[in-house]
Amino acid sequence: MNPATLKEALLGYTASIEDRKKGSDLIKNKPELEAELIALCFSKNQKRENIMASWVLERLILIEKHIYLHKYIDEFLKALQNQKHESKRRPFAKLLYNYCVNEEYRSLLEKKQIDLIVDFCFSTLLEAKKIAPKAFALKTIIFFKYHEEWIKTELSSFIEQELPRTSPGLKATVR
Repeated sequence: MNPATLKEALLGYTASIEDRKKGSDLIKNKPELEAELIALCFSKNQKRENIMASWVLERLILIEKHIYLHKYIDEFLKALQNQKHESKRRPFAKLLYNYCVNEEYRSLLEKKQIDLIVDFCFSTLLEAKKIAPKAFALKTIIFFKYHEEWIKTELSSFIEQELPRTSPGLKATVR
């Protein structure tokens, strides 16, 4: 199977859990497609196949534990800054949070990598329209609130400004 066939398969899927599973099964059965899935997911493009690739990758990493994000962390962190589509931003924010929850992985991050994470989290908090990416960004940035002096101050300011007018879901995350 070639990369064009992977794109065709992804375009045939919907957002359903069943289709995400079909995508992850495809990659597990054809491991040579993993690199193409990663390329589609990490791409600046915001096309449907890129979004589907992000959802499939999320499943492969978080549910099936078939791919480990640590292997791709540098490429992933570079790709973070290019994710502006709401449907692509959520899996990236979720993957980032689940990576950073691991204390061992956090301890391996270099200053430059943490700076990219903090930048992505603040961008997501300010730009995202949907609550899920904001909630994951907020939970992630908490891990790094002492990385630089200004982070805790800006985070507190954001929470004070946004909390009164935000959704119950984000209010629950702040608690």
